Amino acid sequence: MAFWDAGHGILVGSPPGDNAKQGIVATTVDGGRTWKIGPVLEMPLVRVTTSDVNDAWATAACEAPCRPPLFHSADGGMTWRTLGSDVSIATFADSVHGWGTSSGGTAGDGEQLFETHDGGVSWKPVGLVCGRAWPEAAGLRFVGDRHGWIVCSGEGSGTMGPNATFETADGGRKWRLRSSVTFSEAAIRVGRPPSGPVVGAFFLRSGQAWVWQGRSGTEASRDGGATWGQSPPGKPEEVFVDPMWFVSDRVGFALVFADGATQLWTTTDGGSTWRAVHRW
Repeated sequence: MAFWDAGHGILVGSPPGDNAKQGIVATTVDGGRTWKIGPVLEMPLVRVTTSDVNDAWATAACEAPCRPPLFHSADGGMTWRTLGSDVSIATFADSVHGWGTSSGGTAGDGEQLFETHDGGVSWKPVGLVCGRAWPEAAGLRFVGDRHGWIVCSGEGSGTMGPNATFETADGGRKWRLRSSVTFSEAAIRVGRPPSGPVVGAFFLRSGQAWVWQGRSGTEASRDGGATWGQSPPGKPEEVFVDPMWFVSDRVGFALVFADGATQLWTTTDGGSTWRAVHRW
């Protein structure tokens, strides 16, 4: 799920069933109250991100040795073209400049960060991010040509998991650790990290941020990822969130599973309170 503004958004996924072979796209023009089913793509879709007025990129899922493609739409999700890409998480500052992550290096080294200057047609490696303590990228978000964040994670247990939040001011060449937790014989903490395990993350230019954590609920940060605290809409073992998206410091959306149904919730006060606007 992703949005261009408070009214216009997009959802991607796949048909119900264990053997889904296609990707489904749906769009909204009224803040998620109603959705229009769009084109069916040839592969299951797992993520979507937006930029500018009508640009969207959707990442597909397939089993190795398949090379998972990246799909791009320049008309708000109505038509799509396939791009050659190995990135599993992508974020774009505008219609041409973006970053993506993919597993790279030797086992456990972390994620390879890539950069594109042609809208995702070609990608150039920037370097490895994350690390052995938290080898997987859970969330990647750039809010400009140079400023961005990545949240790294590792295998957790129950409602706990190792994670680290990094921030860059030079397009991903150097990263500053904002908070982290590493589990070995004793937990080692930097700042006030989320409890984890982190499934995804979203950041705004202001430094406001949110992570969603599967069974552990959701947490928010107001200082660019240095300190995190429990925050709506997720509730451990009750309200499951994946993903979240904000279009401003006050207006945001969350795809929620609660009360036996998948729902779209929205906030207009920066995440303090939420209300359901659609139920599937």
